[in-house]
Amino acid sequence: MERRSFVKGAAWSVPVIAAAVATPLAAASGPHPSPEPTKPPILVCTPPNHDPDVESVSITGNLMLIKFRPGAQNSVDVTVRIAGQREVHLNLVSPGTPTNGVAHMKNYLPGQVFTVTLPDAYNRRRGDWLQVKTVHNENCVDA
Repeated sequence: MERRSFVKGAAWSVPVIAAAVATPLAAASGPHPSPEPTKPPILVCTPPNHDPDVESVSITGNLMLIKFRPGAQNSVDVTVRIAGQREVHLNLVSPGTPTNGVAHMKNYLPGQVFTVTLPDAYNRRRGDWLQVKTVHNENCVDA
């Protein structure tokens, strides 16, 4: 190889190597947009066959909101199974019925929302399950 060809080849390779080295540095520098915060999934459940007592059930994270119809008058059984946690069971007695000091029995108010705090965030995909009177998992959609 002639000395002249070698020097000419080396002269051309210097800018290429410099550009290759600088490119990753340029790509790594500068502000990066922060990822969007993840919102807790919301599950919305509609009772089948026009349940006379329960209007809707929704779950966001570990909060279950049960909305009762204005004319609600029956006791409502609530069962939630969270994978890896104890089952949550409530018997919401009909409005105005005394609870007689039984811890798991609570009155609800017609036309109002009753909140149940679950032990963990609800997630159907991991196998969690719910029943609120006539409402079951299959009556729910992700909102």
